[in-house]
Amino acid sequence: MGENTTINASDEEKIKYMEFLDSRVGKNITIAGIEYKIGAFLDVSGNISDIYLTSNTTKLYIRPSGTGPAIKIYVFGPRETYLTEMKNVAEFMKNLKI
Repeated sequence: MGENTTINASDEEKIKYMEFLDSRVGKNITIAGIEYKIGAFLDVSGNISDIYLTSNTTKLYIRPSGTGPAIKIYVFGPRETYLTEMKNVAEFMKNLKI
């Protein structure tokens, strides 16, 4: 199943959220008891454009909105858990001390 949500964030906050995740690419992070590996997609210049979190069953994509003050989170995972995982990752992001 797939779904998306947004977190309100100014341009400055978007940069800080993405820098937090960028600095952890290749590492694992545990959110609400689920371990995710942090990965990234690069743009044509070799800069990180999107971050993804992968668990055993789910993949979440996190990227700054190009059109508004928001961070977008997309989730693809099992019907039983995808909405809860998306909510937990969004809450984790909102609660970061940036």
